Amino acid sequence: MRSYQTALAVVLLAGGLFAGGNVSHAADSLPVPPDARNFIQPFFLIFDRNEEQVIVFLANHPVYEAIEVMVTRRAGQQPLLRVIITRHDTDQIDHINDVQLARERAALLPERKTVYRPILYEQSEVAGIVTSRLRFKSYRGEDIDLHFQALAPVSVAGRLIATEHAREEALPVLWSNASAFASPETRLTIDGVSYPLRPGPQPGSLLGVYSAGFLLGVVYEASLELYPLRSPRRLAEGEKWVYLDNLGNQHVYEIIDVAGEQLTIHKTTTSPTLTEEFITVQREGNGLQLRTVRATGRGGEQVRPGEHGRRALLRCRSCPSPAKDAITGLRGVAERCPLKGVRELVPLPRRLRVV
Repeated sequence: MRSYQTALAVVLLAGGLFAGGNVSHAADSLPVPPDARNFIQPFFLIFDRNEEQVIVFLANHPVYEAIEVMVTRRAGQQPLLRVIITRHDTDQIDHINDVQLARERAALLPERKTVYRPILYEQSEVAGIVTSRLRFKSYRGEDIDLHFQALAPVSVAGRLIATEHAREEALPVLWSNASAFASPETRLTIDGVSYPLRPGPQPGSLLGVYSAGFLLGVVYEASLELYPLRSPRRLAEGEKWVYLDNLGNQHVYEIIDVAGEQLTIHKTTTSPTLTEEFITVQREGNGLQLRTVRATGRGGEQVRPGEHGRRALLRCRSCPSPAKDAITGLRGVAERCPLKGVRELVPLPRRLRVV
């Protein structure tokens, strides 16, 4: 990632972690500049709000440097668990207990290995001391068993966390609302073999860290193809850019405020990986110049098939693998879909590619 991109990404991501507030609305309208008919926000941001995180650092494993788990509670579902194994060569491997999310992240981030794994995670607290147990099978087929016990009760003191093992294609910013260091009772076994732990990079860290309220924002180098389905007639409140991506997700950029030459755009998506964003842009010349991006970490609204025009019928649930067929051969979808008028979707709109 080039230096100027990295600097801008830090500003955007930090704003996503801490910015907030409501957006005011103004009745205004502007013609669409020629270069803004297919507007996209080009930075690939992932912002996760995790309830807990546990990380330990290995002292003498020949391959692994650290093992961590992030826990996100979900209403009506089992917790989302993501285990990251960091190797000495700085490669990181994601292990995720959600099949759909693991599959999508693997497609979006081809430089980062992602696998689906059933993961067992238990946590308890006695007299303020947190204990947890993590069990899963690694990407190499190893049985990994982590027993974590905090040294003292969790200390409520928000802090920005530095990371020393991020690769060039990822720019992470981490925030912990409260944390506790690991006690000597913490232990890790891999295939039944016990491995000693070492102090982590945080000052005062002993063998690992437990965090409560762990926020993780990352700017990634990623690959995603976007197919335009709809664009605004004018730059006015309620107008939208709508795209279908190569994984079958819809991305909607809706204008929610026009103030002079500045627009505020609300982005939502059906992607299980990405979240909603609030974007401000400035009209300049024949295009729109990006000013700010705020990723909220909240899932965007689930865009219903057909909500944004007849082309959105590509997501008809009656079609087998509609996203794949829509990309490789739209006529196949039209022939199988029972909805009337779908044949009018041929040919496929020209596509944009974000890399």
